[in-house]
Amino acid sequence: MNDVDNKITRSFDVDFFTALEYHLCRTFANSLQKDIKWLWCDGIIMPVEDQLRNKTLSASKRIVTEAWIGPNGQDKYEMTIKLGQHSFEACMLGLNLTDHLPKADRMDWITLDTLEKRIEVQLN
Repeated sequence: MNDVDNKITRSFDVDFFTALEYHLCRTFANSLQKDIKWLWCDGIIMPVEDQLRNKTLSASKRIVTEAWIGPNGQDKYEMTIKLGQHSFEACMLGLNLTDHLPKADRMDWITLDTLEKRIEVQLN
């Protein structure tokens, strides 16, 4: 691993994924859609190390992993975390990505497909 890869790994640490998990729960609870309001997230799997390499992340600007979501938090979803320009730059510097989570009072940063069990989140 080179220095940039180490910085990326620092940004996508356990603290970030825990913050994202709780932030998703708050966002779901704030939703006006009844089928989403009662969902919660019970964990997010750390991405495989290959995705946390400068070459890979610079090309895709996304991480694909898995999350446990549902009314009981136990349905396995494919999760895609897309990086916006600011979160990508922060990631390249090894900064905390929690500051790049959109507000929990709106759902426009989340695309959720409960039938296909997929969720996509867009960081700022």
